[in-house]
Amino acid sequence: MAKKQCLQCFAHTLQLVVGDGLKETKAACPSLSKLSKLSSLLHTSTTLKDIFDGEFGEHRGIPAAVSTRWNSTLRQVKAVLHCDQQKLCAVLEKAGHKELSFTPREWNLLKELVDILKPFGEATDLTQGEKVITISAVVPSVLSLNHHLEKLKPQVRFLSGLVRGLQASLKKKISWDLH
Repeated sequence: MAKKQCLQCFAHTLQLVVGDGLKETKAACPSLSKLSKLSSLLHTSTTLKDIFDGEFGEHRGIPAAVSTRWNSTLRQVKAVLHCDQQKLCAVLEKAGHKELSFTPREWNLLKELVDILKPFGEATDLTQGEKVITISAVVPSVLSLNHHLEKLKPQVRFLSGLVRGLQASLKKKISWDLH
């Protein structure tokens, strides 16, 4: 039982690392705010839901994000990126919510956010398994995440603050020399 508690702590540590990283970047806030409003409206506005479902299909919603689970935000971003941007803009305009349309820059920022956070989601999933022994995945996960962030540094266009914040928090919270 103690091992499972340690793993839950590691998954929680990853949650804190991503939270710290997201605090370090204000660039993603407007896009994530639009996404949150869009998700809420899809769950409360039958007009928008009907138009959205007509264009993208009934089983193609955008899930709500849970503030205590950063990976729910990642799932939300992935879901919106599975929509065609032009069609989504047309749906929002038709439903009277043109202000929630994503600019090309915001769309690219969301893609970059997924590229940065996807390995953190995979590490979280890998280390919080209930029926599989996952302690052996912790050290490789940390080293892999640090390598991923190092590799991204020169490529990032919009979210360099997020990359720096994630790396700093990972080093601080794990307290290992990652080089």
